[in-house]
Amino acid sequence: MALMLSKSRIVPTKYNFMTTPVISAIGLIIVALIVGQIGYGKISEQNSQIKSLKSDITKLTTKESVLQKVEENVENQVDSVTMALPDSNPAIIVVSQLRGLAGEWMMLLDNITVSGESKDKQMNAATVNFDVDGDLTMMLSFMTRLETLSPIVKIQTLKISTSDEIARATASVRSYWSEYPTKLPAISEPVNELTEKQIGLMNQILQLKIPQFYTITPSSPVERADPFNL
Repeated sequence: MALMLSKSRIVPTKYNFMTTPVISAIGLIIVALIVGQIGYGKISEQNSQIKSLKSDITKLTTKESVLQKVEENVENQVDSVTMALPDSNPAIIVVSQLRGLAGEWMMLLDNITVSGESKDKQMNAATVNFDVDGDLTMMLSFMTRLETLSPIVKIQTLKISTSDEIARATASVRSYWSEYPTKLPAISEPVNELTEKQIGLMNQILQLKIPQFYTITPSSPVERADPFNL
């Protein structure tokens, strides 16, 4: 015999009128909980975004303040720094600087050669070899001033011989260059002010003697009444 249970036996007849409201209430509670969880997640996400935006605003404000401080002198500093450590082989400029310095100290510069490029740690380096003749005292002054030139020059080898009052030196100096960064940092990345050590290094670079470049302006053509009369 099949067992059949009627609705009236599961829920007493006197409580039948409460079934629908209770089920509806339970459903509303479940929906409210789901919506509440979603809403809480959204609020937490928005709070996180607000904190991130506030942090970015603080970084940008600090960056603006730092950049405004250096804006006035940045052009001259950039020129000095890029000349001291250029982004291409500076051997030709170094040779020009050596000739100019030799002329100032009345030295005779000859036998100039430039070696191939080599890696020095993370920078490229080019070596310039040369001989120089002149008064010994003047030569010593010439040598001490080599490291005041820009691009940066470091003496690698130096041999001095004397004959009567004339001195002859065979020297090798090295100059450096490196490619500049090609990617800018993220706009939200903070800018740190220079440390005292970095400021001191910058001041030393600004004291280096940069080469003088001259621009020759071509003359404009002149009309001649008689083209055969030069």
